[in-house]
Amino acid sequence: MNPAALAPQIDRLVWAVNGWARSHEIDDAVIESVGFPAAAVGTFNNLVPFVDMLSEHFILRRYIYRPPWEIREYVEELVAKGFLERQDDRLDPTDRLLPVIEELDQATRLAARHYWIDHRVTVEAAQGPVRRVLESSPERYGLAQAALAGRKPDDLFHRFHYRLAGLRLLRNEAHVEAWQAHDLTADEIEALTAAWAGTKAQTPLVLPRRLERRGLLVDGKVTEAGLELREQIEADTNAGVGSAFSTIDQTALLAALASLPPENLAE
Repeated sequence: MNPAALAPQIDRLVWAVNGWARSHEIDDAVIESVGFPAAAVGTFNNLVPFVDMLSEHFILRRYIYRPPWEIREYVEELVAKGFLERQDDRLDPTDRLLPVIEELDQATRLAARHYWIDHRVTVEAAQGPVRRVLESSPERYGLAQAALAGRKPDDLFHRFHYRLAGLRLLRNEAHVEAWQAHDLTADEIEALTAAWAGTKAQTPLVLPRRLERRGLLVDGKVTEAGLELREQIEADTNAGVGSAFSTIDQTALLAALASLPPENLAE
């Protein structure tokens, strides 16, 4: 079985919990009471599981598809406002940040329980394979390793969500390794993927000229060479996660994940 078949289900479940937490569970008054920037909440929410191991390098890697200057400004704002403190290469949370961490963590826990509280047997059955995949992930994939070493909530559903998010990071690491091996940048792979999938990039995008010089795009459309390269990157990504997923029954995990709510993100 191709591990790529699991990716849409993992994405669906992680995005659903994150979306419910943002729209229904986060108490904005708590965030505002300590002066945490509202615009920074979404980005920081994804960092909460790793809050005890943060560094600028880690955050840049986690958000590799965002401009590096934007991430550095984000970090500097949190440092300047007293939420993070630089200690050598680390970024340590200050006491001022603790209420934000607790609120976001609690919101995620409640969101996970909202969707899966009536599906305990399925979650219990799926969490073991998910953990084994992370445990089997290549050491070079630092984000996946961090997901395994990061916070381990006592709550079953909360912990399951964190581990699913870790699987997304595992695939992300393999994907980054794949496109970097073909001498592409983050901007270029986003442009090539958008053209390959027939969609628009999430952010305003000026198509990198180098893609046209390499014969991968012409007038914003993917060429045969571009199609072959993008499909090779997809194959390389699957190969990068293949050894980790080979340790489990992928068909059984796919069935378990597909049975979990919500059926779609509109719920």
